[in-house]
Amino acid sequence: QLKKLTDLKDRFTFATESAKIGVWEWDLKSDDLLWDDRMYKLYGVSHKEFSGTFSAWKKVVHPDDKKRFETEINKAVSSGVSFNTTFRAVWPGGNVRYIRAFGKPVNNDSSKNIKLVGVNWDVTDEVENVKSIERFKLAVESAYDHVIICDNKGRIIYANNSATKTTGYSIDEMLGNTPNLWGGQMPKE
Repeated sequence: QLKKLTDLKDRFTFATESAKIGVWEWDLKSDDLLWDDRMYKLYGVSHKEFSGTFSAWKKVVHPDDKKRFETEINKAVSSGVSFNTTFRAVWPGGNVRYIRAFGKPVNNDSSKNIKLVGVNWDVTDEVENVKSIERFKLAVESAYDHVIICDNKGRIIYANNSATKTTGYSIDEMLGNTPNLWGGQMPKE
């Protein structure tokens, strides 16, 4: 039995370390917060710098996200529902990271929520990539020159507004067709 538990713990540790997921547990009565080592890395603090309370954790939440964060946590505690959120965390040096959090309440025998348990991971790269794509899309959409993207078979999968103005075809007419010696001529299929 002990071997099975040890093996399970090893697999859990391997999974969370591989995915860079931090695991936490918050005791609602004492306000104590138990973090694994990854959580400290996610928030840019050492064991000594963090007091280990939920109140201290809330202090690192970006001021613009704090109200929403607290509302979602309070709803989970009061109604017993899980939460799934993304918020910004401000590291001690001012670095801002986007954190994804899943959590759920744990009840005692009388169905009273006694703690929340959950996981966090850093989604900063994903958020920044989405922002970069949005900026690129805005630049392409507002470009004076026409922009057309084709798939590997030469069929149009994207055209900006300037392309429709240049060719006289609507986006719907262009999609799925192939440009024919780009002079505004496109075969109608």
